[in-house]
Amino acid sequence: MTLSQREGLGCLQLEREDRLFALEESHQPFELDPCTLASMGHQSFGGRVTSRCTAHPKIDPESGELHFFAYSPDGPCSPSMLYGVMDTRCEVTQLQSFTAPYASMVHDFMVTRGHVLFPVTPLTLSVERAMRGKPLLAWDASLRTHVGVMQRGSAADTLRWFQTDACHMFHVMNAWDDGDTIVAYVMQSETAPGLPDAEGRPGAPEAMAARLCRWTFHLADAGTGFRRDYLDDLAAEFPRIDERYTGRRNRYGFTTCHATSRARGDSESVLYNSLARFDFDTGERSIHTLPHGDVVSEPVFVPRADDAAEGDGWLLAVAWREREKRSDLLVFDAMGLPAGPVAVARLPHRVPFGFHGTWRPSV
Repeated sequence: MTLSQREGLGCLQLEREDRLFALEESHQPFELDPCTLASMGHQSFGGRVTSRCTAHPKIDPESGELHFFAYSPDGPCSPSMLYGVMDTRCEVTQLQSFTAPYASMVHDFMVTRGHVLFPVTPLTLSVERAMRGKPLLAWDASLRTHVGVMQRGSAADTLRWFQTDACHMFHVMNAWDDGDTIVAYVMQSETAPGLPDAEGRPGAPEAMAARLCRWTFHLADAGTGFRRDYLDDLAAEFPRIDERYTGRRNRYGFTTCHATSRARGDSESVLYNSLARFDFDTGERSIHTLPHGDVVSEPVFVPRADDAAEGDGWLLAVAWREREKRSDLLVFDAMGLPAGPVAVARLPHRVPFGFHGTWRPSV
């Protein structure tokens, strides 16, 4: 079983057993022939998945279960959400719905050994607003950010909602349980990147820059707040880990980033020129920066062997070479990122950037 991802608004290729699916968050999973890539159509898994499905499911590395969710499954701009679990045979073993505090575009979520967390940020959806000539999808700063926390295996009506001042996150690096506390590493911005407010006005570029942030939930406390602490000052996105540690405390994490601290104020600023590796035990951040004009896609970690230590392996990323007008596949030793790539596959043409990429072992 391998996990593959390539995302536009959110597209993911998911391989389980001998079946291959492409996912994006507005439709059901779309099946492809795993050998020829011929289209086989949208799948409902026995009529259980009949609406949209997330582009960011999480696979439990111990059980192999796949956890997925959807926002607005009952129709455009509905405040409902869906949560499900699928086993390694692609059978849906759990499926339940609940109502969020408001209708929001929820791009990613968190799964730990014991909990599932659903972030609902003020990136709101509103048909009524659109009928007034305002944006259908917009940042509403009058609302607060909410995170629903539920024990795995529990009923949706046991969800406990935490909240904080308005903030946004598109992507999660990882989350785990620490006794009565849940810790999550996310890419947080103060407003949603690239999107207008409820009146259609553009947001402030400096508020749209995502940075690595730690969210901490104290489940033993009676309050509804949670703590947010920025861990780094670089504008960054597209976090990845050694996925054998999904839902478990990870020592290492990887992102794309800008080489220096700056706001994302120009149209090219989401095209990152650097890769970063974080060692959360030592607090060390190491960076590799591409030559001027070149940009790099999301990194993908490949373990050296199934039993290799965390972070022992390779980091893959596609780079756009501005001067040559073509792309390279870069291969780094994940523990020696600043030294540069240990191998380069020079491609004769451009590979269009997607938000996400992946690898699969040879068979």
